[in-house]
Amino acid sequence: MYYKTVSQLILGVTPGPGQPADLESFLHPIAEELNELASGVSGVTVAGIREPQTVHTFVVQFTTDMPGGDKLLKAVGSNGEYAGRFRIFAGVKHKRRYYYAPFDPDDPPPSKRPRFDVKGDRLPRQTADSITAGVAKVKSARAAGQSKAAVRNLAQKEGFKGYSLFFWPNPSGRGSLPCF
Repeated sequence: MYYKTVSQLILGVTPGPGQPADLESFLHPIAEELNELASGVSGVTVAGIREPQTVHTFVVQFTTDMPGGDKLLKAVGSNGEYAGRFRIFAGVKHKRRYYYAPFDPDDPPPSKRPRFDVKGDRLPRQTADSITAGVAKVKSARAAGQSKAAVRNLAQKEGFKGYSLFFWPNPSGRGSLPCF
């Protein structure tokens, strides 16, 4: 007979007054423990069930503030050309920053043709594959020895600086994370 038991393990990470130089160095031990739990823990006594059970875990959700989410995703954030993270809408570059005016600045007034609509499902969405492809471009530019400015500009264009441990891990190491 199959029993379904649901429990939650809530993990909070508060790095302190300053940000860590490498957030993922703190997250790797958590990922390793989640992997152990994903493979199953046997002999767990569950209330209402006579025989010991094997329990498995999986990640349901990550909740952060905007800067924390950008760090966790390794996203460029609001300074990128595509700041929507998962919706593809482009900003207008002015000097070194991108701006997201609701109307096309090239349209003469009184036109005010909307540049994008963040509501609904008309905009194409970023996928794990499209993000991984963009990150691969940034990584190859970095590996090719391009200047920091060139790599930063490419990351701004792609929206992401690197692979994210929990969301789109490096394809070569993806198999080592069975719980994701």
